[in-house]
Amino acid sequence: MTETVVRSRPGGGAAVVFALLAAAAVAAGVLAQTVHWLVFAVLPACLAAAAWLSRDPEVLFEVTEEGLSFELPERVFVRYEEIEGLTAQGQAKQSRFGMQVYHPDGVVRIPPGIDVSSRELYRHVLARLPRPTAGDPEAVPGAMRGFVEDQVERFGADKVFTYRARGFPPAASHGRQVAYSRAVAVTGLIWAAAGGALIAALNNPPGRDTSGGGWIAVGVLALFFGLLFAFAFARQSTAGRPKNWRSACLVISPGGVAMSQGDLRGKMRWEELRDIQYPASATSFWGVTSAGASPGIRLVIAGGNFLIHDYYDRPLGMIHARLKAYWGGRDAN
Repeated sequence: MTETVVRSRPGGGAAVVFALLAAAAVAAGVLAQTVHWLVFAVLPACLAAAAWLSRDPEVLFEVTEEGLSFELPERVFVRYEEIEGLTAQGQAKQSRFGMQVYHPDGVVRIPPGIDVSSRELYRHVLARLPRPTAGDPEAVPGAMRGFVEDQVERFGADKVFTYRARGFPPAASHGRQVAYSRAVAVTGLIWAAAGGALIAALNNPPGRDTSGGGWIAVGVLALFFGLLFAFAFARQSTAGRPKNWRSACLVISPGGVAMSQGDLRGKMRWEELRDIQYPASATSFWGVTSAGASPGIRLVIAGGNFLIHDYYDRPLGMIHARLKAYWGGRDAN
């Protein structure tokens, strides 16, 4: 797909749908001469605003022989050999999915709505990623250099694969969910205020109309859950990452696996491995990556297991394939 110009499709369909629902609710309130439909219309109106404001930014780039030449959302040329990470959301099951390209200066997010096949673009970039090797033991943390030097001496640098943490956290990919959650919270605040106004205006004499109390109750619930989910989605870009995640390193060789990841440091021979589970769910509720890729690869050993998280400079699928190949012994000689 070299020399292909890729553009994102214009969004805004969800905003139009919500706006129509809001207009319908207002019309129902006018026709039925009831204020309650007008109060309800606040929800689709807020969701319409959230959908419009959280649209994916326009993307425009050309696929060239050397890399991806972006014009939008920022002007940058990302060479294939400089790509420090590639993640994709739902690429195993969906034909259209978002992906993120990591380069030395940052991250570019490519939304699902582009005018070419997401799967074809992903495979094109994946096939051109530089092959990670351990030609320079000085590039790994000090505690792992001895292992790398030994493995390179025994098997050769072309058999030893080193994966480092990506230089940047994922670009926010839950912006729409955060916007929707905030819209629900704002709706709840307005509903509660409207409920108080209805009590003051309609409940006179007392007992005449108590419907305002219902709007206050529903509004408080909407405010609470809206803020809760806004907080949850907003922190997904760093969820499950230890403070020192940028120093993480994974080495896979015919002799075994060595890893430095947060508080987990050590090495393992292949005969110690009992199972490789991929994709594997993180044990923490927050252990979901922003890029949408699988939370990790679980390595099961006698009496325990540990998770290889999704913040390395190669996709988890590529790391998983290397683990399976060496564990099975197909590339060990």
